[in-house]
Amino acid sequence: MKNFNPSYYANARREIEPLLPSNIGSVLEIGCSEGNTLMWLCDSKSIETCRGIEILPEVAARAQEKGLDIVVADIEQDGIPFKDQYDLVLCLDVLEHLHDPWSALKVITESIRPGGHFIASIPNIGHISILSDLVLHDRFDYAESGILDRTHLRFFTGTTARQLLIDAGLEVIQQRSRFARKTHRRLNFLTFGLFKRFFTFQTLLLATKKVHIAP
Repeated sequence: MKNFNPSYYANARREIEPLLPSNIGSVLEIGCSEGNTLMWLCDSKSIETCRGIEILPEVAARAQEKGLDIVVADIEQDGIPFKDQYDLVLCLDVLEHLHDPWSALKVITESIRPGGHFIASIPNIGHISILSDLVLHDRFDYAESGILDRTHLRFFTGTTARQLLIDAGLEVIQQRSRFARKTHRRLNFLTFGLFKRFFTFQTLLLATKKVHIAP
């Protein structure tokens, strides 16, 4: 398990704003860290119900101090402790930490109301930094953070991340690339997006839970 580093858990994930659906009344964040993303959403979008699940007690305590409804749980062992369904469920840089994200995501989707939305961010193992180390040096090295974070158990490209959501019964309606460097963003522009998958540091996905109409 990663050593506790307050700065690692403190970011509000504002990069998801272009993916946010309208009229969000309730949100559940899996792996909510210190709750700053939930705080940002509650304040800026006037969301009535904001809840979170965090596996690390010391990190969850920081979120609870902000007045958020946070439960300490390991979703692979404990499931989802909240029994409600939500307009939006967030899973930001979480799925790659799980032993079986395919099974876990099927459990998570039960917390999304029919017609509700799911947003995930997943690191891209096909990033040029990983490929260049493999091609030039025949190696890759784990690190304290980033794509090869030591606590990552699973690895995805943009294509396999999308398939992960589809396999859970979700319909992916938007996929965006996040670039770690301005240089990579410029190179993607100059190459007309032909090599986007190599410059993408992180894949952001917006999906919806289909409404099943009885025959």
